[in-house]
Amino acid sequence: DVAANVDSRKEKKHEKFVPLVAFQCGFRNRFMSEDGAWLSDPSTLATCFSGKLDILKYCRKAYPKLDVTNIVEYSHEVEIPGWCREQGSSCRWTHTVRPYQCIVGEFHSEALQVPHGCRFGHINDRQSCNDYAHWKDAAYKHCKTKVVNDKRMAVRSFAVLEPCGLDLFTGVEFVCCPGDDKTEDDDDDDDDDDDGGNEDNDDGEYAEDSDDDDAKGLSAKSVLQDPYFKMSDPVNEHERFKEAQQRMEKRHRARINKVMREWSDLEARYKKMKKTDEKGAEAFKKEMTSRFQKTVTSLEEENKEQKKQLEDVHEERVQAHLNEKKRQATHDYRASLAVQMGAPNKHNVLKTLKTYIRAEEKDRTHMINRFRHLLRTDRDEAETYEPILIHQLRYIDLRINGTLAMLRDFPGLERQVRPIAVEFWTDYRRENTPEVAGDEYTLIGGDEQNIKLVHYYKDSYDRLHNPSRSRKTTLSMITVSEVNSDALCVIL
Repeated sequence: DVAANVDSRKEKKHEKFVPLVAFQCGFRNRFMSEDGAWLSDPSTLATCFSGKLDILKYCRKAYPKLDVTNIVEYSHEVEIPGWCREQGSSCRWTHTVRPYQCIVGEFHSEALQVPHGCRFGHINDRQSCNDYAHWKDAAYKHCKTKVVNDKRMAVRSFAVLEPCGLDLFTGVEFVCCPGDDKTEDDDDDDDDDDDGGNEDNDDGEYAEDSDDDDAKGLSAKSVLQDPYFKMSDPVNEHERFKEAQQRMEKRHRARINKVMREWSDLEARYKKMKKTDEKGAEAFKKEMTSRFQKTVTSLEEENKEQKKQLEDVHEERVQAHLNEKKRQATHDYRASLAVQMGAPNKHNVLKTLKTYIRAEEKDRTHMINRFRHLLRTDRDEAETYEPILIHQLRYIDLRINGTLAMLRDFPGLERQVRPIAVEFWTDYRRENTPEVAGDEYTLIGGDEQNIKLVHYYKDSYDRLHNPSRSRKTTLSMITVSEVNSDALCVIL
């Protein structure tokens, strides 16, 4: 449940446990325990996360027993005492931050209470996909346009609606009540504090990094404002994704070019200074070189993170579209079988069954291509994705076999349809498995066949690009999961 009451400034007591995580650069991460206490991460490496994917991963790390599926900015700022430095055991600092709520399981928007004299409203556009701040602003603007009994309305509470990506949502619902200046002023103050109201300033110890942090914040904001993130269009997803990549690369090149121009100006200044103050000029050059290298490194790392964010949103949208195709295909197939109960319907059953198999196989091809892409761009992520891929390939086979098994209720129909469907499945997989020819890696089988295919891609890539990492473990050494692979085999 994700909702906010705008008149809440202090930390709230929850009737039920709400998993929260909080971050402050220079200090170890914090997370909420089940009894409502803020705990510090013991790891000195757990600090200063800002990327949405990193925050999601940290939620899952902090709450390994929970099924964390998404994140959202918390409804208000929280004053948290006892922050620990990255290095050292002193845990005496207090900071005011806005935590992130870890969304567990299926998302449910909280039902809002509507007091007497107030009005309920909502904005919901499944073609629009925006972050928490956008929908909060939309709720405020909408309420300000409402006047009841000569009183201008103001937001009392609001809740974001169905998620459409990582920390992105399709709409907002809200309650507008007769407002007063105090309510709006309080909220304005609250917004002004978003950057953190630290009780101690630590004598400006981190002032040196403030410019970089501001630059990152502005850049992240500009990326999220890219048209690609604002609307989902399944029909043109690939083209819109490529266009977003090009815009992102253009922005990155412009920022790098700006830094290079500034470096040229500094180089000219250094040469001029060297004529009158050689020692001072060398000190100036050393400082500027260090700052230049730091800036370029920061820009490159930031660009890498932004690319990852763009790819993650693209992956989520493609997967959602594929899942919808499979859902519709399953529905149509079941409907054709229902008609079969009253009259022969062989042609339609076979047609819908082929459509379903094709939808599952397209999902399979997409997953395999994603793995191959990760092998080229992020080997660590590819290693993480490998067991997930094998698991997903296995369940695609299980689902298709389960769908074929539905024909058993119609023995006569099964004798006619099943052989044709299995042949179609076999041919489709052979023709659409990327970069593989013949039956060696495309035969429909159990877990061993899927593992063999995945390792073929790894070995092929390593032989060409990274011989030192070529896999030495043979397939015979791999332990197949507990599922009996015979259950996956097609009975011809």
